[in-house]
Amino acid sequence: MTLPWNFGVAQAVFWRFGLEEAIKTVTDFNFKVFELWCDHPLVYPILEGKAGYKILLTLREKYGISYTVHAPPHDVNIASINEGIRRESLRQILRSIEIAYNVDSPIVTLHPGRLTTGKVPREVYIRNAIDSLNEIADYAERYGVKVGVENMECNPQQFLVDPTIVREVVESVNSKLLGVTLDIAHANTCGDPIGYIEELKDLIIHVHLSNNFGGDIGKVHLPLNMGNMNVELVLRKLHSIGYKGVIVLEGGGKDVKEVLKANRQVIDCIRVS
Repeated sequence: MTLPWNFGVAQAVFWRFGLEEAIKTVTDFNFKVFELWCDHPLVYPILEGKAGYKILLTLREKYGISYTVHAPPHDVNIASINEGIRRESLRQILRSIEIAYNVDSPIVTLHPGRLTTGKVPREVYIRNAIDSLNEIADYAERYGVKVGVENMECNPQQFLVDPTIVREVVESVNSKLLGVTLDIAHANTCGDPIGYIEELKDLIIHVHLSNNFGGDIGKVHLPLNMGNMNVELVLRKLHSIGYKGVIVLEGGGKDVKEVLKANRQVIDCIRVS
């Protein structure tokens, strides 16, 4: 059976590539979606309103691809205990929603924020994240863009790790446009990704896929042919729950084209039924 999803590649894999070079490489390996990262050096001017959308729309038409959008993940924290940092983080997330609308992306993925000190209870960060997500969801309603909150990898700085907490946070915001961007590699660092999918199956609106060795062992995002996760079982599980959205690949390496080639080979060998 032909796999029922459009597969894409995250711009994070192409950090040192020019925009057209990256998009062409994605299509050379028969991937259909390019996930824009809003803090990539080539996208940041658009985030800041210092550049227009013409180049993105021109490349979309030239190469026949679709876009999804990842809000800035690196220097923002919508759960911050510093209100100035939280507000600026929110501003950039809201701007990412505008970008998604203008490039016809159906979804924006965002990180939920992180812990910055052990002296403040985890519950404070969770409450701040929920407050921020309420504002984000209201803004998304204006544009009709879905927002996927990404589950994070298991490490001491992260609070959106356990699927029970993921559900609690998302369901605390009353919005039909808010759901979960399920990062399979992040889930694998916490235990069984199949069980993780099952627990969140009704909330999943977007998927990030890469491999790793779980736990604290090495790099979180590896190519699909590296790691201890059975990618075929994961995709079969997504198929069984009726997931029909986009699957974006994030695993990278020194030779990006070799990584994409390996990922393409793994995907082409998979059968879900």
